[in-house]
Amino acid sequence: MTGGFGFAFPWAWLAAVPAAAASFAMFRRARRGGVKFSAFSSLPPPPRNWRTALSAAAPVLFSAGLLCLAAAAARPRTPGAREWRRENAVAVEMVVDVSGSMLNQDMAPGKTRLDVVKKTFSDFVRRRPADLIGLVTFAGYTKTAVPLTADHAALVKMLEGVRIPDARRFRDRAELFRQDQLMTALGDGIIRALDRLRGAEPESRVIMLLSDGAGNAGVVSPEDAAEAAREAGVKIYAIGAGRAGDAFDERQLRAIADRTGGRYFEALDSKGLEAAVDEIDKLEKTDVESTVEIRWNEHFPVFLFAGLALAAAGALAGVCSSGRVA
Repeated sequence: MTGGFGFAFPWAWLAAVPAAAASFAMFRRARRGGVKFSAFSSLPPPPRNWRTALSAAAPVLFSAGLLCLAAAAARPRTPGAREWRRENAVAVEMVVDVSGSMLNQDMAPGKTRLDVVKKTFSDFVRRRPADLIGLVTFAGYTKTAVPLTADHAALVKMLEGVRIPDARRFRDRAELFRQDQLMTALGDGIIRALDRLRGAEPESRVIMLLSDGAGNAGVVSPEDAAEAAREAGVKIYAIGAGRAGDAFDERQLRAIADRTGGRYFEALDSKGLEAAVDEIDKLEKTDVESTVEIRWNEHFPVFLFAGLALAAAGALAGVCSSGRVA
């Protein structure tokens, strides 16, 4: 029973059968009381007093009490607060490159690399309702865009709003590439994600690292960051986005993934990125056994005390009406 009024032990209503039998016996005994007389109609009507009233009320009160006791045994209740418990979820940190080269439009017609990444990663988030997912961005410096959260609607909203930092300062895209394409703090991005994963409740913790360049800025080298992830038991799934070129270090990304027990994926276009994310989704499948714990509001005490009171009143009324109590 998950909604509305119900009974925990409905089979306890079988106790109402003896109650009905007892009521029938009491009524039958009350009717048999008296003297048989052939000319009953000629007798004066019996006097109406408190004894006759108690005699009529006794079986009714006693039967009602037994029914209330049967209802109490069935445990009437209504659902109260619901509590959700998540089991065997995965903590995922999405680490996304937002350097100037992510404005390149070679992965889908009319869309930048960053646009393609945001859509694909948003679809990934929607497919993982049980997981804790966070977002870290990096270019010349790192930023925690969204901490680990189960509020995926807010996460997708924030992901859609990710932009190339300080792009408005440059007069054209070519200048932005010249100024920013070497600013890729890959190692710092991994370390920030590890900090966010530290202390996360799920035992399984992974990083989805997406970059279209080489890690050549920041404080921590990509190699040292990968070693820190390995020691922390965090796997890194690295994705190289776009066409490999002078700034694209596929070997570095592959080495990062291999060191942590993860995998490297090449995403030359939007379909390749979708295939990579789909494969990660399969590799880190969440084994969720979500259960709902309902805190029930119990109502059996009302029926229990009412049943005891009515049964006692019925028994007392029967004794009084028989004249055994003065």
